[in-house]
Amino acid sequence: MWDLFDYIDDDVWANVDVAKAWIIKGGDYLESEFPEEFEDDRELFLLIAEHCPQEFWYSSEALSSDKEFMLQVVDVNSILLREASADLITDFDLALVAFGGGPKSSELAGAYDVGDKDDFQFLTQFAKTVRSKVGMHENF
Repeated sequence: MWDLFDYIDDDVWANVDVAKAWIIKGGDYLESEFPEEFEDDRELFLLIAEHCPQEFWYSSEALSSDKEFMLQVVDVNSILLREASADLITDFDLALVAFGGGPKSSELAGAYDVGDKDDFQFLTQFAKTVRSKVGMHENF
């Protein structure tokens, strides 16, 4: 794949469709080649979530703060809940989708450090909320 990189003109990387094809084929996010506006491209970062999630941190603050977008992201790759903005990282709906059995949900639990006060509080509050909602459903 990287052999091909040397033969591609710099201005070709400005085409988002080329970037998407690169990501789908297993390429990394090319920060020095891709234009800055790609950091806000929803379709590109959904592909990154699926094909090279380790590169998701290049997404803009606007994307990682967008709840509807992040719901799609964690549905594709649960572990990326940890890449949500500070406001969303403890969002119940996001956590429910992420821990609800989606791709990589088993790895997500390992990404939390129960020795960390914030992680522990979030996980216990999340569990209490789920138990409460299940209890309401069973009583109904």
